[in-house]
Amino acid sequence: MDRPSTQLIILATAAQTPLAQTMLLLLRRTSNRLPLLPLTKEIIPCLSTFSSEAGAHHSPVTEYLWAKRTEAKANENLERDLFPIDEATNLLTKPPSATRTTVKYKFSQDNTLKDIYRNPWGFVRHGLLLEDLDALAGNTAAMHCSDGDDSTEGPMLVTASVDNVKMQNRLDMDNNLTLVGSVAWVGNSSMLIQMVLSDDTTKKTLMKAGFTFVARDRVDPSKSAKINRLAPETSEEMATYDALQALNDERKVRRKDVVARDEAVKITNQTIKDLINQAQPLITMPALVTEDVMLMAQTRVENSLICQPQQRNMADRIFGGFLMRRAFELAFSACYLHGGSRPHFLELERVEFITPVDIGDLLRLVAHVTFAEMEPSTIVHVEVVASVVNPEEREATTSNLFNFTFALNLHLEPKHNQTMKRVMPGTESEARRYLIAKEYVGDNFVVLEEK
Repeated sequence: MDRPSTQLIILATAAQTPLAQTMLLLLRRTSNRLPLLPLTKEIIPCLSTFSSEAGAHHSPVTEYLWAKRTEAKANENLERDLFPIDEATNLLTKPPSATRTTVKYKFSQDNTLKDIYRNPWGFVRHGLLLEDLDALAGNTAAMHCSDGDDSTEGPMLVTASVDNVKMQNRLDMDNNLTLVGSVAWVGNSSMLIQMVLSDDTTKKTLMKAGFTFVARDRVDPSKSAKINRLAPETSEEMATYDALQALNDERKVRRKDVVARDEAVKITNQTIKDLINQAQPLITMPALVTEDVMLMAQTRVENSLICQPQQRNMADRIFGGFLMRRAFELAFSACYLHGGSRPHFLELERVEFITPVDIGDLLRLVAHVTFAEMEPSTIVHVEVVASVVNPEEREATTSNLFNFTFALNLHLEPKHNQTMKRVMPGTESEARRYLIAKEYVGDNFVVLEEK
């Protein structure tokens, strides 16, 4: 019997959904005369229908994935007899093939789809692909956590981090592309979803990505929840699982190595002092500095927005893929302004999801160039910090951290535009961010052949 593509949709009563509570909060903010009343039952049906339409406001692929995720809930009961179950824990054991999902971008046949995804220079909009990656990773994680019982909600899944999104080759919009996502590793309450984008014509791998999810208890979100086990089938799947398990074990050992950690801190602190000393001429007598160098603080670019209902995900919070797209577009602009040449996206090294962003929140995105070098190739790293700002309470909370790396082909620019200023940190905090960025870009010193 073929395994159905079963997926999990997180359902909640409208009185408990973030969307319902946020809409009430917005109403309260608009008038001091509004009484602080609880939501009535008559309002609930209207609010609860919004989640089913969430995908309609995002990319066609995200809309498709979320629709399939909703439809699959009806077939969830068929799944329980297909996989081994641990009677003690009530957890299933699934192979990666059971939750592997494939998405086709038929650019060569669908001009409308091609027009949606193209950027001003005729290439793919990476920001939209980041949205699709987040949607696909969420679908895959939900499918793996499905317990074969449509009467249960299962654990609450949270995107802990985007570990890496790395470009391998340039994307050609004249060819069809295929995006595949599957579970690569599972711990007690966390899992890693790996995705690969490839070109159907050239058979080249274009992009690789890894997203980490954690499962939380629905009654007490501060507690973790155990998730279904993973049973790799092929030799490639087993090798990937073993490598990721070894990496996870190594991280645990490093966290316990106090001596090595203390030594690393000493080295880092000395490096920070050296960097700040090097920046002193820029800080104290900038008019006399003749080098092509500038302070990190001078590279700041920012924007702010009110988070709209159309930007929500299936859980009625702001879609993480939307946040990544907005951060990418700001980082691209910051790099463009700094380098004077159109950037080429190389890598999204890490995204941290610290606190959720809700509908109606005032979101501020701030970008800084934290590393910029021309040798051995021209590389720019941009950090974007997202914060939820509450003017009424005079508070601001960091929600996300994004790290992007770009390449510039300055050698193809006119001679007057073939230089770029290096960036120097002027404070201890900036020096730490500089060192993190330098570590991130280490494997990206390449020169793109095409502009």
